[in-house]
Amino acid sequence: MKDFRDIPEPNLSTVQNKLNRARQQDLWGSTLQRAIDKWGAETQTDKAIEEIGELLQAIMKHRHKPYSEERHANLLEEIADVEIVLEQLRRIYDDHDTVPQIKVVKMFRLIKILDAGGAY
Repeated sequence: MKDFRDIPEPNLSTVQNKLNRARQQDLWGSTLQRAIDKWGAETQTDKAIEEIGELLQAIMKHRHKPYSEERHANLLEEIADVEIVLEQLRRIYDDHDTVPQIKVVKMFRLIKILDAGGAY
């Protein structure tokens, strides 16, 4: 067993960054839950559908029209919006925290496909 004196002292800025990220996650999580509590699961699900549609439109414009910084910025904004509503959907529908487990299975499947040189 390792002696605790052998463990290097943590870098203060690293610890502070981790603490700030944890506080940010707590704040964001409570904010997402407040939105669900205020407007309801059905309304937030409708909002998710709307945001996903806007992301689809932004992707199509980005792919099929000449590049512009404005379109690229819009695409990034829509990605952020969808990430926010997806987290709300997880809070609404995934009360057993199953989605992360499913993601692990799917990521391992993708790794196997890539390692095998297979098609998508």
